[in-house]
Amino acid sequence: MRPPISYAVRAKCMPSIRMLLANDSMLGECESPVFTMRIEPYEDMDILKIVSAGVVNRRQRLYELAMSACQEMQIDIPSYLENSKILDAFAWKVTRLLLDHGVSVQPALLPCLVMASWSIYHAEYLSREAAEYLYQAGFKNINERLIYHKLCSNYIHTRSCGSDFVPHILALRRFVVEEVHDNCTCTCSTGGCLLVTRMMNLQRKVEFRLDKEGNRRINFDYGWETACEMSVFWTMRPRIIQSQEMFRAFEGSLSIFLKTKWKPRMDKYLAQNDKKMDEESLQKIREIGVITE
Repeated sequence: MRPPISYAVRAKCMPSIRMLLANDSMLGECESPVFTMRIEPYEDMDILKIVSAGVVNRRQRLYELAMSACQEMQIDIPSYLENSKILDAFAWKVTRLLLDHGVSVQPALLPCLVMASWSIYHAEYLSREAAEYLYQAGFKNINERLIYHKLCSNYIHTRSCGSDFVPHILALRRFVVEEVHDNCTCTCSTGGCLLVTRMMNLQRKVEFRLDKEGNRRINFDYGWETACEMSVFWTMRPRIIQSQEMFRAFEGSLSIFLKTKWKPRMDKYLAQNDKKMDEESLQKIREIGVITE
């Protein structure tokens, strides 16, 4: 869910931005502050100054509300309220303090609708000049533990420069097509686990997630398997084909077919073929470093 101001910012409509701010329109999205929207207009310093000034104003009002509530209820003032400013990383802590003590916080003062550990510095298109302006405006970069790996510097850098992952897939393909074999006993890929490891390392360095298109190309073009359980796949494949034929002849819904035909058939098959792993297989697994006890 996007707040109205996000559309005004995207359209670079200055009168609408000013009007929404003047009327206390909410700034935060569902799980993130308005600054984390993946849009380029925040490179426009005029827009950034107007919006950030509005946020600074609301943080000041939130600070005054928190200090007033602490004094009236005789609550110990938290350390993050001692600097006369509510820094970005602490905005939700202040809000949670107020809500936990039954103090009503109007939506305009909320950093976002849902508590999240993102900050304004996670905006993917935030230029150095914009970040410096925000810092001077009072949004100090607090070194707190953040989830979602949103501070992956290489990822932020490539996205801020207008790059994306998929256009580089050809270079990636040339890299992973190299045949590298090792003596690993599992069957993650025909090229051995070193190839998989190298790709996963590259993934972590380039981006915190692989693009879906890149994932599809890697899996299908190179025949990579997604796990070491391919024996299960090949065991189940003929039964899947048989199930498809049975369903075509079945006169009823898929849910009824799964309950009355497919599940009993699979339960019977698994009961007949469920074999415990022998000691030789367990020893092979131990040899590659897997702890089985």
